[in-house]
Amino acid sequence: MAKVTQKQLIEQQQKQIEELKQVIKAKDILIQKLNDEYLK
Repeated sequence: MAKVTQKQLIEQQQKQIEELKQVIKAKDILIQKLNDEYLK
């Protein structure tokens, strides 16, 4: 089995966090657009 270092795990987690931030940002933009449409 390949030995995974603490550093690799942390880098992997940070990459996942960045991806999540992008998804959340996109979701917020989508919600904002829907709200704008709804409130017209």
